[in-house]
Amino acid sequence: MKIRFKLNGQEVKGGNLQASIEEVAFHQAKEQLSARIASVRCPEHNRAPRLKFEGNSLNTVKVRIQSCCKRSRNHALAALERK
Repeated sequence: MKIRFKLNGQEVKGGNLQASIEEVAFHQAKEQLSARIASVRCPEHNRAPRLKFEGNSLNTVKVRIQSCCKRSRNHALAALERK
């Protein structure tokens, strides 16, 4: 019997199922967090905050907010904390 796995339409090759699942989860987490702040704009400077991801896995990633001011950073944090 041959079993094949696909993640996001891509076949997983060479027995890397765990690594592939982690990569997809990491990519989706980055997209979801970025989407949460996509509509946030600084009310004073009209600039959008950005997320900077440091690390290459869910276990090691650090997320930093880059913003023009503290007020913008607080708006981004509030958006990230909303469910």
